[in-house]
Amino acid sequence: HAQRPGPDDAWTDADRRRLGAIGAAVCDEYKARGLTGRDLLWRPVRAQILRDLRSFLLVDSTRRAQQHLEPVAAELGFGFGDRETVEFPLSDGRMLFFRGSADRVDKVTGNGGGLVVVDYKTGKSLGTLDPTDPTLGGTRLQLPVYSAAARATFGADDTAVKAVYWFVTTKGGFHEVALADTPEIRAEVDSVLRT
Repeated sequence: HAQRPGPDDAWTDADRRRLGAIGAAVCDEYKARGLTGRDLLWRPVRAQILRDLRSFLLVDSTRRAQQHLEPVAAELGFGFGDRETVEFPLSDGRMLFFRGSADRVDKVTGNGGGLVVVDYKTGKSLGTLDPTDPTLGGTRLQLPVYSAAARATFGADDTAVKAVYWFVTTKGGFHEVALADTPEIRAEVDSVLRT
């Protein structure tokens, strides 16, 4: 816990070197396992992955400072082992139970508090989520489920939660697509889950 950065704790050169070394080792492992294809095509992809890892730490430092965020969990598991499942009560009286793992949960240390749940994405950004269709036709349920898991683990029923898809690559522009946990959004999610 002592090594988690606070909102104003920028990642250091040592942190960047460490992440770069981890990234290079994973890339080398994938190449050794024959999962990267031809070397001519793999070299620029590997270089871009390592650049994105360096950029991620810079963007994350700025993001945490601007939004007053302190990480409280990585890979927040729920519904596995001794971890409780996430309960989702539906308006028709039924109860759904979910299990999974949220990539990251941050605590908001200013601006009234609350939680921010992050689902990392490495592809091209979605743009925005339409509040009238926050699950993209039932194909994107992660954010509402992760919000419920974060609230159950680190908050109370009235804890404000914002969930985001964070596109953490140059290709995705390090863009965030946010979904606030409002009564209107919950009603739309309820409708999708009942269907």
